[in-house]
Amino acid sequence: ANHRGETVAVVSHGGGISSFLAHHFEGNPAAWRRYQLHNCSVTEVTGVGDAIEVLQWNQIDHLADES
Repeated sequence: ANHRGETVAVVSHGGGISSFLAHHFEGNPAAWRRYQLHNCSVTEVTGVGDAIEVLQWNQIDHLADES
């Protein structure tokens, strides 16, 4: 509520994000193991009120090897 209408970045360990995704998709945060993430991956979520949409999950294109 403190940031209504603003863009907010949340940085978290993968376990927290995986639990959130499991809760969002299955209603069961204990199912987090089905939503394993790569290290340094990006997951983007948007929401208005109770409507939440996962825009990207476990995105790792920014980690491409440039050598």
